[in-house]
Formats: sequence, C-alpha cells, structure tokens
Amino acid sequence: AQYRSGGIDPALALLLSSDPDTYLDRASALDRITARQGAALGELRREQRRLNQKRSEARATLAELERSRAEVARHKRVVERKLAEARRVLASLTAEERADFDRSSRSGGRAEELPAMSEAPPGSSRAAAAVL
Repeated sequence: AQYRSGGIDPALALLLSSDPDTYLDRASALDRITARQGAALGELRREQRRLNQKRSEARATLAELERSRAEVARHKRVVERKLAEARRVLASLTAEERADFDRSSRSGGRAEELPAMSEAPPGSSRAAAAVL
C-alpha cells in the first residue's frame, strides 16, 4: 500500500491530511477500484487457463485427426493397389474366363465353392437318419 501513496503509511497520511473525510473517500474509492481490477485480473487469468486448456485439447484432437488421416491415406493406397491388381488380372482374362467370373460373381461365388447337398456324405449315422 505504501507504493501507492509515495511511501507514506496510510495512517500517517490520514493524520497529516488537511481534510480527513476527503482522504478517506479517496482511499475508499481507490480500494474499490483496486478490488475491481483484482477481480478483473483474476477473471482474465481464469479465462487464460480455460483458453490454454481448450488450445491443448484442440492440439490433441488435431494430432489424432492427423493420425487418422494418415492411416486412411495408407489404407486408401493399399485398396488402390489391390484394385489396380484386380483390374490387371481381369484385363488378362479370356472372354470365357471373364464370363465364368461374371457368373460366379453374380451368384456370390458360392456355386463353385460348395458341393451340392446330395453329394455331401452325412456326418454320422444319426445325421443320416435325421436327413431321411
């Protein structure tokens, strides 16, 4: 408080004042202004902490998004390589092979993969009895 009044103790300044009421009014006003400034400064510091926290969260989110973007880009390159290879293989097929491929792809490719049920032997005698 001494730095505000030029180094004089407030009690001594009050005693030496020609008008103590005016001095007290000014001191009271100065205290209110100081309190308001302190409150404003405290609020500013709180907002700065919140802003720094948000900034930190945004950096972490951005880093995660960048990692995800890089992963998606890698996955895209793999898919594009596989697609290019599939197109090369498809382009190298004869007309008959391509027709066979088209038929199997429309049926889901299962017609050639699974044997007909009548050809499959029963798993056990109980299974054979259950089918009949």
